[in-house]
Amino acid sequence: GPLYLKIAQCYLHLKENEKAVHFSYK
Repeated sequence: GPLYLKIAQCYLHLKENEKAVHFSYK
């Protein structure tokens, strides 16, 4: 697929991981 879609997916995945990490620490 287009490169910008891959970047968008990676960005969203990182954001979800960030939320999961914050949630697990609280």
